[in-house]
Amino acid sequence: MRWVYSSLAALLFASAGLPAAAQEPARFTVFVQGRAIGTEQVTVARVEGGFLVSGSGAVAPPVDTVTKKYEIRYDEQWNPVEASLEGVVRGQPVSIRTSFSGGTASSQISQGTQASSKTDPVSAGAIVLLNQAVTSYEALAARSASLRPGDKLPVYVLPQRELPVRLGSVTDERIQTPGQLVMARRYHLIFENPSGELAFELWADASSRRLLRVLVPTERYEVVREDIASVAARRVVMPREGDEQVMIPAAGFNLAATISRPANQPPSARPARLPAVVLVGGATPADRDEIVGGVPIFAQLAARLAEA
Repeated sequence: MRWVYSSLAALLFASAGLPAAAQEPARFTVFVQGRAIGTEQVTVARVEGGFLVSGSGAVAPPVDTVTKKYEIRYDEQWNPVEASLEGVVRGQPVSIRTSFSGGTASSQISQGTQASSKTDPVSAGAIVLLNQAVTSYEALAARSASLRPGDKLPVYVLPQRELPVRLGSVTDERIQTPGQLVMARRYHLIFENPSGELAFELWADASSRRLLRVLVPTERYEVVREDIASVAARRVVMPREGDEQVMIPAAGFNLAATISRPANQPPSARPARLPAVVLVGGATPADRDEIVGGVPIFAQLAARLAEA
């Protein structure tokens, strides 16, 4: 792949403290062309003198990487102090150890039987990405919350170079999982690579600013937090009062469905029996809202029928 897929970064929060939710480990599923090919895990924790971001993962070909362990340490102001990575890339063992000081990143790199060292300039406040795990976008998710469309943020792809990321636009989204309704923000971002711009999407929890999803449409590459990747999770494209999410038992599997009731129906100990219309998308895989060209056809039909 030509895009920058990475491993964790400079997670700058507006406040000095770290939200409690951000300290919980998160597990992600990696997809290529809709097929699950790997998993990644990431943890953000407060340690003496600052913060520690660590993780691991394994992704099958065509990516073909194993991240045994990575760690990135930051000071209290979220300036990077040091980073390390131990893993395997396409069968070759890889080791990276980097220290940050005075606006310079000094790296010792080992891949297979080859060893090298290099230094690169790093801007103040840059996000540091390791070239091994997309869980680095935890940092970008946190920082994007303070950006406005058109703003740029420097990222240092370790051990390659620094480049800017530009925010194009932001939209609010809702994701219904079996356990909760997640209020999310969908950031449309652009990597300003020397070889050309690369657009991608980043979804983050609106309250905790934790990473939910990264999508690179041109590569059909997607990394999704485990609960969001569940077949029972769905994007709520047309929320309305009176809708209820249900699971219908079937032979060998369950069917996920939405029941749309009249929004103005008064509460009653014995609800009135109402006529029902069942909308079924067909035998092929499809969202229950039957979205075509961005239009939730079934969701709109159900809403009108419920109020008829």
